[in-house]
Amino acid sequence: MSISMQELAEKIGMSTSAISRALSSDPEKRALVNKEKRHYIEEAARRYDYVPNPVAGNLRQQRSGQIGIAMNMNLAIGDLNFIIMKSFLEAARDYQVATWFQGFSEDDYKDVLDICRRQRLDGIIVSHRKEPEYLEQLIQYRADGGRVVMIDNLDHQWPFPRVSPDHFRAGYLAGEYLIHRGCRRIGHYGCDSFDGCGKERFAGFKQALLEHGLAFDPQYLIDDSGDLAACHVPDWKEVPDGFFTWNDIAAVKLIRCLRAKGVDIPVVGCDNRPLKQFMEFQFPSIDCHYEKMGSYALELLLGESGRQTRLIEPELKDI
Repeated sequence: MSISMQELAEKIGMSTSAISRALSSDPEKRALVNKEKRHYIEEAARRYDYVPNPVAGNLRQQRSGQIGIAMNMNLAIGDLNFIIMKSFLEAARDYQVATWFQGFSEDDYKDVLDICRRQRLDGIIVSHRKEPEYLEQLIQYRADGGRVVMIDNLDHQWPFPRVSPDHFRAGYLAGEYLIHRGCRRIGHYGCDSFDGCGKERFAGFKQALLEHGLAFDPQYLIDDSGDLAACHVPDWKEVPDGFFTWNDIAAVKLIRCLRAKGVDIPVVGCDNRPLKQFMEFQFPSIDCHYEKMGSYALELLLGESGRQTRLIEPELKDI
């Protein structure tokens, strides 16, 4: 199977914009890349079986000439979605396609999809929603000729291409890290009843414990209410010696709460959010590489990757 432009760029250490210009059918664009570099890119494209997909260039002739991205910008996940949006806009510039962006809150998702339809966008990338009533809207949008890619949608029954971190693997890496640190009474700050990434991360975390001969003790499960400030730690008879939190905001809340009780134990977060650098303390986190999601989603939207699903491999970032 042929590789995508992003994958070719990673293999040869060049930007996607340089590759796009070097392989363009437009002589003026090719001339922007010096002859030696252009020859190197052309040879690499043949070696790695990269074939430029004409879909991106043809989009302008199909509907509005624009592609869009609609992201939930609420306080809990807006910072991550901003990173995804930035990645999308940079990749769209390299592909030289016009873009449209719409942020939304929890209450106006349906209105945003209506706007996308009225704008007659060639395609849209939309962030995760679990409510089934939006499925009909997206199916109708696709029936009207638009393309749809879901960001981080974990409902595999929705019939759209999707790009997402491997959340199960993220939880597994966190559990494995704490076990290697010598932790045996390991807690989790989250909730196994949450749909979406939290549930998958918790499942991966428990699998790591199971494979190392440990059973998760339910007394060490703290429900995260979703409040950006509140955290309630019970009075355990035997204090846990490590914790995995389902995201970095939860990690910050938990560490502060534990320290207020005089407990200082390893805590692993998830997402490796930029906010970490501003904390009065540091902690390890699982990097889910949200900075890659926008460009990967665009490849799916344009048919560039030849895939229906793109899972991103997470990585532990220690302190």
